[in-house]
Amino acid sequence: MKNKILHIILIMTVLMGLYPHGVARASDYHFNKGYPSNLEKLIATDAQGRSRGKQKIKVLVTGEKDPNPKVIWTQGDGEIWSATGELPSSRVTTTTHWNQGGTRGYPVSERFIDKIDATVYAPDSLEDINGNAFDRRFMDDLGVKDINYLDGPAYEPGNEKPRFTQGDKFIEINVFTGYPKPFSEEKEYGTRPDDKKNGK
Repeated sequence: MKNKILHIILIMTVLMGLYPHGVARASDYHFNKGYPSNLEKLIATDAQGRSRGKQKIKVLVTGEKDPNPKVIWTQGDGEIWSATGELPSSRVTTTTHWNQGGTRGYPVSERFIDKIDATVYAPDSLEDINGNAFDRRFMDDLGVKDINYLDGPAYEPGNEKPRFTQGDKFIEINVFTGYPKPFSEEKEYGTRPDDKKNGK
């Protein structure tokens, strides 16, 4: 079987529902919808309890977004595929499933576990309990409140939901991707000019 491809990248998109929360610097905003009841006052006071300078408050804000981190499979000259993530232990390999004509190979489904920074996928705007909007760029702290897998054709969850600690920014995904699941994107590069057969 001819195989001119030196490297193939298959991208499987993992769909998740992300519910981040964070702390906003209230001085950067106007509370058009009123001050939220759960704000925290941070006021420097003297011995008599009098404040000096500007009043400072913390506002708890939340938001929702459906992020799509990806599992990327790559293949070299042989029939072994590999996927590598952020964790040193997240590199996995799998074999090739050839199509009926033997002209196209895909990675066989394999479990992939990785740790990702959920703040990369946070929404651009978050809101307090009154609905006042806050720009993500001005968040002093941002962490995960909750996260769930969503139904998607390119993967199968390996556990009930991603692992995380509430308030932390990192989550652990545990999914199966590869044949017979479809891939989201395919790229080829580094083809051989001599059209040599790759051991077939």
